[in-house]
Amino acid sequence: MFPELVRFTWQAEDQSGRKVELEDTEQLEQIDDDPDVRITSMLIVNKEKVRTNIFTCLVQHDSSVDDQSVIVPRVKDVTMTQTCSVPKIGEEEEEKFMTSGVLEFSRSLYLFSVTYLILLVKNVLYFCTISVLLCKTNAAIPT
Repeated sequence: MFPELVRFTWQAEDQSGRKVELEDTEQLEQIDDDPDVRITSMLIVNKEKVRTNIFTCLVQHDSSVDDQSVIVPRVKDVTMTQTCSVPKIGEEEEEKFMTSGVLEFSRSLYLFSVTYLILLVKNVLYFCTISVLLCKTNAAIPT
């Protein structure tokens, strides 16, 4: 196995500048061994921590002595408001496409049902015809 070329360390500071402990479940590292080795590090936190903390990712390369620091910018607080807006033209076309897809599916299901019913009727007629012929041949034979 290759030695670790890059190490990631996540740090968080609250609004007063104190260090906040990050849990191991919030940190995720992934190593892809495709033609090139790629290491990805992610921090998964809830909305409350994002609003109140400043996150920093420290990247340490084995070949260099200095650590590189990347400060993660804060996301502006986006409040979710529900509005009743008129659907856009693209959304209407998408709804029509979805509806036509459902109609196409129901049409093919209808054709399948009709075909299946025709085959059942054909089998019933076949067995009735065979039964009548067998009865007539049995009645025609003198015992």
